[in-house]
Amino acid sequence: MIDTPLSPYLKSRMNEPLNSRVKRLVIPERKMSGFMQKLSGLMFFETMLYGLASKFSKDYSGGCWDFVEIPATSEVGLPARFVYPIRDTPLAVSNEMNCFEGILSPVDFGIGISLIAFSNASFSDKSDKSSKSYHGLIGWMDAQSDLQPELYGFID
Repeated sequence: MIDTPLSPYLKSRMNEPLNSRVKRLVIPERKMSGFMQKLSGLMFFETMLYGLASKFSKDYSGGCWDFVEIPATSEVGLPARFVYPIRDTPLAVSNEMNCFEGILSPVDFGIGISLIAFSNASFSDKSDKSSKSYHGLIGWMDAQSDLQPELYGFID
């Protein structure tokens, strides 16, 4: 675990309601069963996603996740979809591929893990869903001004 104090930016975001930052649509529980099939054409995508969360953060040890779908509003014309762990505390993250270490809010951690999973899955996904999910989320991120700056270091 990384012993780094929270930045003032992250402190201000931790107690902020999800929908006050950016208009998002959290998928209701009754619709969650088909959500993962929208993200990727791979049967093991969900397992891969949660495995990556464990790999990149020692603070993550399982739990419930919220699923988010934002209608296609970006220039790429694709919806933005991602998942994030439901928790009240940030996660220490470490990306050995780019030497990044830092602390991310649960939402920003989920966005980063979703992007990494989409990228990894795109090499095996014959349906092109993973690639489209990646580009939809990146397109939405490009239009946001209030995402945590550390998120970009994590996914770089």
